Amino acid sequence: MKRILISGILFFSVMAMPAPVLAQSPRNIVSDVDAAPSSSRSVPVIPTVSLANPGFSTERCRVTNDAFSGINNLSYQFDMTGADQGISVDDPIHRVTWVFFGDSGVADGDAWYGSHGANAQGYLNGRNYGNPMGLCGSLQLVTQPGLVSGNINPSNGQHQKVYAPDLLTAPSGDLIANYLFHSPAPPLTLPDNATVLPEYSLFISGISGTNESMSGAFAFNGNIYLFYFGSPGRDINSDCTIGLPKGSVSFLTEWKNPLGANEGDLWKIASDSSSPRPTDYNILSRVDYNLDNFTYNGCLYSDGSSACTPPWPTGAATPHNCSVANPPTGFTPPTAPGDWRSPSPSAGPLGGNFIWIDPVVGNDGYIYLFGTGTFRASFLYLARLPLSYHGQDFPHFVTRYFSDTPGLEFYNSNTGNWALNDPSNATPLVFDDDKTPDFGQISVRYFDNLGVWLLMYTHATGGGNGAEVIARWSPSPTGKWSDMMIALDLTSTTPAGLQNQALYGCSQNSCMDAPPTEQQAPFTDFSAADVYAPDMLPYLTNVTPSFGANGFPTGFNFTVSYLLSSFKPYNSVLFDVDMRIQYQFHETDWP
Repeated sequence: MKRILISGILFFSVMAMPAPVLAQSPRNIVSDVDAAPSSSRSVPVIPTVSLANPGFSTERCRVTNDAFSGINNLSYQFDMTGADQGISVDDPIHRVTWVFFGDSGVADGDAWYGSHGANAQGYLNGRNYGNPMGLCGSLQLVTQPGLVSGNINPSNGQHQKVYAPDLLTAPSGDLIANYLFHSPAPPLTLPDNATVLPEYSLFISGISGTNESMSGAFAFNGNIYLFYFGSPGRDINSDCTIGLPKGSVSFLTEWKNPLGANEGDLWKIASDSSSPRPTDYNILSRVDYNLDNFTYNGCLYSDGSSACTPPWPTGAATPHNCSVANPPTGFTPPTAPGDWRSPSPSAGPLGGNFIWIDPVVGNDGYIYLFGTGTFRASFLYLARLPLSYHGQDFPHFVTRYFSDTPGLEFYNSNTGNWALNDPSNATPLVFDDDKTPDFGQISVRYFDNLGVWLLMYTHATGGGNGAEVIARWSPSPTGKWSDMMIALDLTSTTPAGLQNQALYGCSQNSCMDAPPTEQQAPFTDFSAADVYAPDMLPYLTNVTPSFGANGFPTGFNFTVSYLLSSFKPYNSVLFDVDMRIQYQFHETDWP
């Protein structure tokens, strides 16, 4: 029988419809085809990835804000009225996809989080597993039995159910104040709060606050590991008033056994102190900090006090242009945020380049850490860590100070080499067509069965001309990375951008007044600062083979789904973009 081997993937001239392709999953693309015989000759191939329709993605639904025409009644079910991000982790063994949202809004300001932006954990399972459209109506949020809102459900007169907070606990002997800087205190006057949050302590545990969130996550050995960023620094507005908290430190956390003790009754763990809560995260390691993220226009803010507020210096006009030479009242020099054991007085232990970290498990036994530093003004850096070191599985060999972890390596793009435990050797990944340091929130996936790495991000320096969602691909994490592909053009300077603005734009009132099934206008502001953080889902859909003129398969068509954050209105919006991969290959006859 004639068979064809492409990039280690076995094809027949007639193939069944493949199952969804999972990132970080060993399943074959074509699930009903056996592996190639060991005696077969494998031919190296070169993949090429392209967009089916450059500049255009398709909106599927607004996921996290039903007040602005979202179709998930998350406010009614879980007391949530908005969230950004949507970092997803796949668990193919238990057939669960976890989705981690940042700065989740509230319908009831008197609930435990007090409207201070804790994070929510969602999931898709059962028939919705592997189906991105499950986010459009079937998304569930993790809840804590007994934890309720101050709102009353009119249908039953009971306190409304509320999503569970991400309660973080510092390592033994450490203080939570070294990691979280805007943690809300849960009001213990609400029903059962003192019972269901017994671990809460002002010293050792805390709930994440505004702009303190996950940047990336992965699953390993039944647990989920999440990189977080904390925000001791604050942004400073152009008029020298205090802005939002700004991610300035990063750390590693562990969510042990997220399925709970009884997998037959998922996430409904007893609320007594003898059982773990579903969202207890243990902090494992301090990673990095970046002093640039304490600054804006030269105005420094590092201690959470009232720096950079009026009155302005004598003789200065308002609004006052902050600068080191002409600082406002309350100027505070930047200092290290506690004991983070950095070898440099002016930079963090990893050079300040790993504040936003997206971890990706490769096919070679390593976790690859893609990092950015200065907020939305950074190059992209790469480190890696083995999943097992001298007989110990991750994270047992990870040290309290991440930079001391054995086996940690940093990539130097100038030499093409890895340097062991030497962050000063790290140089940015190379993108020949764009050398602007404006990376911020990034999303990276490795699809083993396609043999490619995908990177997605938005330009942070596009300004008022509008945002662009950029996609790139590479056969390896180190590159060579492709030129940029515009997955979604929202600019006002191109025909595609103008078409998308007309399709996806609305006024604030029209967004609010649209019927719940109307999903064609998620944005009131297209600026690069307000459309951000495209987070790819961990699997591909609509995977179909493509064929050449001779009738033999040459590659695949597939769909990448991603959640795109919007600040105005505050939401996480599901889009998908069609791509194709073509292989250069040789035919192989097997007896």
